[in-house]
Amino acid sequence: MITIKLEEELGSYLGTKIIIQKVFAKIHPDTDKVVMDFNNIDIITRICAKEYLKQKNRINIPTVEINQSSEIVNVFNKL
Repeated sequence: MITIKLEEELGSYLGTKIIIQKVFAKIHPDTDKVVMDFNNIDIITRICAKEYLKQKNRINIPTVEINQSSEIVNVFNKL
């Protein structure tokens, strides 16, 4: 299992597809589970959220999200 603290990797603003692609590129294919920690993430753009879901499906590794603010959840729910 690997836990990725998005704020430490990217800062509190998730705005571009490129940064999401870079995070997912770091995940080794043999990883059995990924935990994405959204603690202190203030903003995620719709394009970034779409890319997140695309990459999550692409890696085909069980991935769970933790510490999502209601604003972040709302962005994902509207996709």
